[in-house]
Amino acid sequence: TLAAVRVVAPRVVKAKVISELTLGEFSGGARLYGVRDAALIGDSLIAILDWGLARAQLYNYDGVFKARIGTRGKEFGALLQPHRVLACGNGALTLLDIDSRAVNEYSRDGLLRFTVPVVVPPQSIICWPTGDAAGVFVRREADNTLTATVRPIDTLDVPRPPLLTTSAGESQILGATLQIGASALGVWYGTGATATLNFMLWADGSVRVDTVGVPGREATRMHQRDAIDVLVSEAPATFIEQQRLRRQLLGAPFRDTLPAYRNVVVDVVSGDAWVVTSPVGTRHMQVTILSPDGKSRGDLKLRGWELLSVRAGEALVVDDSPDGRGAMLVVHKLEGPAKVMK
Repeated sequence: TLAAVRVVAPRVVKAKVISELTLGEFSGGARLYGVRDAALIGDSLIAILDWGLARAQLYNYDGVFKARIGTRGKEFGALLQPHRVLACGNGALTLLDIDSRAVNEYSRDGLLRFTVPVVVPPQSIICWPTGDAAGVFVRREADNTLTATVRPIDTLDVPRPPLLTTSAGESQILGATLQIGASALGVWYGTGATATLNFMLWADGSVRVDTVGVPGREATRMHQRDAIDVLVSEAPATFIEQQRLRRQLLGAPFRDTLPAYRNVVVDVVSGDAWVVTSPVGTRHMQVTILSPDGKSRGDLKLRGWELLSVRAGEALVVDDSPDGRGAMLVVHKLEGPAKVMK
């Protein structure tokens, strides 16, 4: 069933900085050589995915090294090029490795719980009701459109009906591409081509549609360059390969209007969706926070370039280091009590 589009009057919410960690300057552990992703995992711990060293490293909010997760290698269960890290509600860490074509789940003490080989790796991973991970698989159709299918990933990886099938958006620079995030309660998804964002309850499959962001804003050449910078910086390649990629992307088609939103990150504790509505390359992000029940929404400004993870009202953001020569991870905490899913 499809509910009517819901518009709830927003309230202004505020957050304070509770941790600032300059990348490569942590206490103990190995130096980071290629940060690809990071996630808040609870107990004031951050899992930082280093594709250069092919592992995740855990640090507390003071920057003290706590543990290593995963080892480099070609044997079953080892990592070659980890791409995403996810912490759902089961106390485990899930790592997606696009090179070894596998999804690995680890306990927080570094023990490998299981490995799922996948013929075609998912483009991303999200949480689903069991507290485990589900894969987001994107394919190009005969008419050149993109379709995304969400299905569970577990120790058997057996075929089963998809949890969700939806449009994956456009294949172009600044395109309105699928933004998706989930918790044990439900999944938020949309492309930003319009100001609508869907929320589907896992329990019964019912869908509510919220409005968020402003579609139709002009996309400038600066926005294009900023988007290309992000794509190039995230590419696991040498400097020369990255420059070749940059030249290729400069000649690619790009959208002439900005999507209504460009990122959706779900708080795995409260179930709230944090939706980034400001354009790529904007250091002060505009964020709208939507509740799963559709009864509340908040507008928030965060200093930083990219929102990576949200947990119990704490948000992990990438920002410039104080000297402007590198990057740091910043943890913001919402003012007021944290919410818990019901």
